[in-house]
Amino acid sequence: MKSQQFVAVRRDTGQKLTFSEHEAEDRLKQILEEIHTNLYNRASEDLKSHMVVANTMEDFQKELDSGKIVQIPFCGEIECEDWIKKTTARDQDLEPGAPSMGAKSLCIPFQPLCELQRGARCVCSKNPAKFYTLFGRSY
Repeated sequence: MKSQQFVAVRRDTGQKLTFSEHEAEDRLKQILEEIHTNLYNRASEDLKSHMVVANTMEDFQKELDSGKIVQIPFCGEIECEDWIKKTTARDQDLEPGAPSMGAKSLCIPFQPLCELQRGARCVCSKNPAKFYTLFGRSY
C-alpha cells in the first residue's frame, strides 16, 4: 500500500506480477482474459487427448479402463444403456481405488470423431446403431 503497488499471482502459471495502483484495472482485466484463454485451451486439449472411438464392446471396455471417454455406435435404447452401465461396472474388490461405476451416456456429439458406417451395430450387438454417442465413467 505504501508503494502504491499490487502483487498478483496467476493460478494457472504461478507467475508473480507486480504493477502500480493506477494500472491495476487494465492489467487485471488483461490478466484475467489471459488466464481464461489459457485454462480453456488446456481443458480443450485435455478433452481431445482423452476422447477416442471404439466400435466393439471389448475395445470400449479397454478404453474406459484406461480413463478415456469413448464414442461408440449406439442404438439409443434405454435397455441398451442400462446393459452398458451394468456391463462396464467394476467390482471395487478386484481393483482397489478404481472407479466402480458403470459407463453412462454423456451426449451425442454434433461432430463425432468419425462417421457411422452403414450397417453398423450398437455395441450391445442387438440393434442397429443410430449414431455415435459419448460414454464415460464418473470419477
